[in-house]
Amino acid sequence: MTLIYLDENLSEYVADALNSLNKGYFEDFMVMSTKEKFGKGAKDEIIIPEIGKEKSILITKDFRIQRDNLQNELYKKHRLGFFSQYTKKSSQTLGNGKTTYK
Repeated sequence: MTLIYLDENLSEYVADALNSLNKGYFEDFMVMSTKEKFGKGAKDEIIIPEIGKEKSILITKDFRIQRDNLQNELYKKHRLGFFSQYTKKSSQTLGNGKTTYK
């Protein structure tokens, strides 16, 4: 099963809604809030390695990933797929570390 995590900056209700919409279509996918598994306020240094071990995906609104070398290195080290939506400049950061601007 492929797990897709939404970080705590995104509502856990979005994860619930996506799972409800998905019922009967893609049974090998599940969406979960990081709050559900790791608790509210869990540090990225704990979340990133664990999600990487699971070979899961993280969707985040945390735009610091682009500027924070520690977080960026954690993503690379643990081969974590992630999608970051940075709304201020309407850019997207993909798991390969490249940023695209619209």
